[in-house]
Amino acid sequence: NRYRIVSSEGYDGTGEQPIPFGQYHYSWRTGPGAATPLKRGDGWYELTESQINLYAFATWTFGGKWMSNFRWLDENLGYLFTDYRINADGTYKKYPVLDQFKEMIRQSKNLGPHLLRIQNKEVAIVRGQQKRKDGSIVENNRPKDNPDWKDIQDQSINQKVFIQDIQVQNLDQQNDGLNGDVFIGYFEPLNGLTEEDKKVFTSTDPRYFMILNGLTSGDGLPKEMQQGSSYETRQEITITFNLPDSTMAHKLKKVSRVDGGDQLEDQGKVLPVKLQPIGNNQYELTIVIGGGYYSKNPHKQKVIC
Repeated sequence: NRYRIVSSEGYDGTGEQPIPFGQYHYSWRTGPGAATPLKRGDGWYELTESQINLYAFATWTFGGKWMSNFRWLDENLGYLFTDYRINADGTYKKYPVLDQFKEMIRQSKNLGPHLLRIQNKEVAIVRGQQKRKDGSIVENNRPKDNPDWKDIQDQSINQKVFIQDIQVQNLDQQNDGLNGDVFIGYFEPLNGLTEEDKKVFTSTDPRYFMILNGLTSGDGLPKEMQQGSSYETRQEITITFNLPDSTMAHKLKKVSRVDGGDQLEDQGKVLPVKLQPIGNNQYELTIVIGGGYYSKNPHKQKVIC
């Protein structure tokens, strides 16, 4: 997060000209681990689907603009996207991680038209829990540069998007069934956008927030034996909105990471979202997000669009 902060301040520290930043995705299988007795290479640690997703979607939630899968290969029989088992024709089998990376990249591209035109202003955390060796359950540590969401709940950055409460429920047994961390990123349009750039927005004053499921699980086992898929680390997240009036309830929309195609004009689709009324101009949105994934929503001034 410290790099996000420096980047957002820009060349002159005013935040008017932020510096694009990104990171290299973890793309390795190495180090001693549980896979060693199974003779799969020299003790490779193999990333799970939830870990693969988290590295990418955390980058976008924190305002990153690029990501790379650069790898250095030196006489390896296999590498990240291939297995060490050989097909009948002598070629190496494709590894499941290839399809997981492809899907992660596809979904990221679907968000690209919006991500390129917005700037992250803050990232807060709803902290999960963990079980210690003595059996006690404690709250996760807070990253140094990320505020607790409750500490910014009444600040303008959150009030602009009308979020009143965030509740989290782990739906599986990973992390001992305890809730994992959830991050919320707040965004505004970049300065200096052209009228052509602004056509991607659905309002004249768009505001964005992103919800990231930070729960992952990894055990180092070969893919067919792993636990830690996106499904196994899914969490149910309930967001309560306190709207100025009921006419705004039908105006929340989301930028879909799932729907889209290879062509630029097919990416960045904006879809409606239905809120559940609970009284007194308060509304709930309940979403289930797989581990490492996120949900992204654009907002308009005084209306959720």
